[in-house]
Amino acid sequence: MRYNISQLSLEEKIGQLLLASLDGPELDEPARRFLKESHAGNIIHFGNNAHNPEQVTALNAELQAFLREEHGIPGLITVDHEGGRVMRFRTGVTWFPTAMAVAAAGSEEDAYAIGYAMGEELRYLGFHLNFAPVLDVNVNLGNPVIGLRSYGDNPETVARMGVAVLRGMQKAGIMACGKHYPGHGDSLVDSHYGLPNVGKPRQALEQVEFYPFRKGVKAGLAAMMTSHILYPALESREVPATMSHSILTGLLRGEMGFAGLIVSDGIQMQAIKRFYGVERGCVEAVKAGVDLLCVGTGGPGYYEDQMRCYHALLAAARSGELPMERLEDAVLRILAAKERWIQPLPERAPDWAAHVALAQRVADASITWLRGEARPAQGRLLFACAPVREVRFGLTEGDWRDWTFAQMGEKETGGRCLLMQGAPDEAAFAETDVAVIGVTGPNETERAALETALRLGKRTIAACLGMPDAALRLPEGCEAVCLYGVTWASVRALCRVLRGEISPRGTAPVHLDG
Repeated sequence: MRYNISQLSLEEKIGQLLLASLDGPELDEPARRFLKESHAGNIIHFGNNAHNPEQVTALNAELQAFLREEHGIPGLITVDHEGGRVMRFRTGVTWFPTAMAVAAAGSEEDAYAIGYAMGEELRYLGFHLNFAPVLDVNVNLGNPVIGLRSYGDNPETVARMGVAVLRGMQKAGIMACGKHYPGHGDSLVDSHYGLPNVGKPRQALEQVEFYPFRKGVKAGLAAMMTSHILYPALESREVPATMSHSILTGLLRGEMGFAGLIVSDGIQMQAIKRFYGVERGCVEAVKAGVDLLCVGTGGPGYYEDQMRCYHALLAAARSGELPMERLEDAVLRILAAKERWIQPLPERAPDWAAHVALAQRVADASITWLRGEARPAQGRLLFACAPVREVRFGLTEGDWRDWTFAQMGEKETGGRCLLMQGAPDEAAFAETDVAVIGVTGPNETERAALETALRLGKRTIAACLGMPDAALRLPEGCEAVCLYGVTWASVRALCRVLRGEISPRGTAPVHLDG
């Protein structure tokens, strides 16, 4: 269907730029009032909005009916759905392994299949745009925010796997969005909490960071998400990529030839909010070349903040600071995306069982033995890890991912579960034959547990739940295996290795020097 920009008022044009979020899982009266007042034309869901397929499907249908009634134009309904820890649903959709696990497994065909499966599921639930794949090259092992979300530290690997995923996703009818342009993989600061600065020269950026994004553009990537990072080699002013005309319009649009939607990362993130303010961030981002502004937040109580973004843009347009030509260029791109990607919902449900099997196949192939001899575990098993529940990236109370590594291991094998706090429980380690200890750093608690198990003469296996370089910092005598994240499929795959049902055949997608 064709949508006519001339039928939109200035207020409605501003609203088309907004990617807004709701306070909760329902389109209640406050949500309706907010959407009316902001003229918001698009929605992003977080963990507080998406509980299960039935609830999300009903909410998305209600939202579309509301937006059509308000504007005569449907909305792009979007979500972050990468796999691993970056998922918004509590239950009911396939929980795929992390990007780094996919790369460790090594199959482009499976990467494509994961992209297609994600696309099928999301389209069936009423979504149009998925903020994936991550095209950041994680060359810095100390990166606090990308890590397992990346396909590795090799630009060619990241490009191959990322392009396979995006092709599968878009073949299934969902817009893919590469992120975080022009690259978040060599930062030491998480832009959710601070303002990173990547001081690499242009040539180095060209060889590493730009490579997957250029490949994504050539493959027909539908959308690109900006990063809130300073790149002195690309922008002389002290503004992040999201607010840089030279990086977005000059480099991405001009040199790289990208014709899709440019979407901002969350404007409420501290890299923008603390250093520039959300109002100034919104205006400068659109002026720089952003088409779609992510003003949603992932939590309740932010309607006023989102309204401030709307009013700041409206004032800038009325004053002429935001040129009408730039505003209408962004709106036309958004309308064109809606014409292409908003289609009737598929009548046939996805093959959920096949998708679960795919997730397991990839997880099985990803398990990487890093240290010691990979052999079946004999005798009594103990799975141990910290009880800390990660609440970032949309995880909420009652989330199925509240299960810890140790609890999953216990359920899969019938072994014992130990949630570690403070000093090691020597009695628990004494009563086992094989201690499988989940590690991330390892931190002080994890190291003490490893040392205790070793001192008691137990076979001690460090299960790296994060990046594989944790294996470089283990006590002597530890074996090490990497799962690349805690999902049911990855823990089940490790348990299959420990039972001798499969052999670990993954390859670490990052260099381990040490």
